[in-house]
Amino acid sequence: MQVQTRYTSAVTNQPFLLSETLVLAQCLRDGQSWEAIKYAVETENLLNHRALATRKNILQGVSARLKPADPLLIDLLLDSPPQGAKLVNFFLCLLHFRLLRELMAELVLPQTQRGIGELTAFEVQEFFAHKRQQQDQLNRWQESTFERVKSNTLRLASDAELLMGPPQGPWQMLRPLLPLPLTQTLRHLGCAAFIPLLGTEI
Repeated sequence: MQVQTRYTSAVTNQPFLLSETLVLAQCLRDGQSWEAIKYAVETENLLNHRALATRKNILQGVSARLKPADPLLIDLLLDSPPQGAKLVNFFLCLLHFRLLRELMAELVLPQTQRGIGELTAFEVQEFFAHKRQQQDQLNRWQESTFERVKSNTLRLASDAELLMGPPQGPWQMLRPLLPLPLTQTLRHLGCAAFIPLLGTEI
C-alpha cells in the first residue's frame, strides 16, 4: 500500500467525505474508469454539489485516497456496515495524511495504552507545536494554513468517531472493537501496523 510521506495541507478543504467516497467506490466496483467518473462528477453532478469548484475539489480528494487503494479495500468499504465503512475510510485517510497518522500513533495511541481516556486541548496544542518545530515543511506554512490543518486533522478523527468532544476539546479517545474482516484485510495487505491506530482487535 502506498503511504504518503509528505505533509499536505489538502486536509484543509478535503474532510472525511465518507458519502462521496462510497459513491465513487461503487463506480469503481462497477467497472467505471476514472475518466468516466470525472465526467460524471464534474459534468453530470453525480455528487449533488452546486459549485463546480466544490465538485472538482471533492473529486481530487476522494480520488487521491481511492486510486492507490487495493480492490479488497474497495469491497470492504462498500460491504461493511456504517461504522465499519467509517473505519475503512479513516484508514484511507491515515495513508494519505501524514500528520493525522502521527497524531494517532504518537499522541492518541500511547495515551490509550496508558489507560488515559481523555485528550486535553493543551496536549493537542503541544503535539502540533512540537511537530511544527521539528518539520521545516510545516514551519513554512502560513499560520492560518497550519491552524486549519490542525482543526481538520482533529475533525477527521472525530468524524471517524475515534475522538469525541467539542472542537476546542477536551476529547474522549474511543477504542472501537474492529471487525474481523477489517483486521484480516489489513494483515493481508501488509498494513498490520495500522490496526492499533483504528481500535482494538476482537
